[in-house]
Amino acid sequence: MENQKPDMVWVVVLVESGIPVCAEVYRDVESAWARGKSWREDMRPDYDEVGVFEVEIGTQDSYQIELTTD
Repeated sequence: MENQKPDMVWVVVLVESGIPVCAEVYRDVESAWARGKSWREDMRPDYDEVGVFEVEIGTQDSYQIELTTD
């Protein structure tokens, strides 16, 4: 059986004082939200932010996503 790439991945971005300092990619949404939750435990809510973004994997060589927080 051949491994297939997922159609979607989730990107978790940590922003400190308005500067993106780390981004991680996960194959499943549960892992992405768990990572975001762990980052939120140590962040300064008035200055920092964590975002989880869903990205569709396609045939493009590069992607542009709009970074918004929920």
